[in-house]
Amino acid sequence: MNSSKYVKTSEPTANVQYFSIRNISNPDDNKSGRKVHVAQVSIDQIVGVNTDENVRNYTGESRKTEVHRKILETLQSGSERFSVLNGGIVIVTDEATIDDKTQTVTLRCPSIINGAQTQGAIKDYIEALKKDNLPVPKIYVKVEIIETSSEELRQIG
Repeated sequence: MNSSKYVKTSEPTANVQYFSIRNISNPDDNKSGRKVHVAQVSIDQIVGVNTDENVRNYTGESRKTEVHRKILETLQSGSERFSVLNGGIVIVTDEATIDDKTQTVTLRCPSIINGAQTQGAIKDYIEALKKDNLPVPKIYVKVEIIETSSEELRQIG
């Protein structure tokens, strides 16, 4: 599943290391020229991905919700189950270049379209650990990556 596509350096990119990744594209995806991958990614790898195209961006007000508290609780006390209990994050990107040797996927113009609250809770969790000078444990989150040039799909969040 290696790809050696050229990625323009003037466009926003994100390099995300993964534990595992799989192409789950179906025949309709293939016919439409899109690819869908699912990956297990360490939580610290997704904090920098933008959410410009997410219709429900994370706000500080989200910290007061029960959902936010439950996400944080799972990160703090059930981290080994986080990737199973959490619905994950969906990222849309113009191009995904997978390097199996380095276990890195380079995403060109990525945006989280579903999962901004999860990303926000993860950011809060990591910031609290850093504030207390504690290391960030290896906790994984499921990430679906939709590689497409379709503007319609970039607005589905």
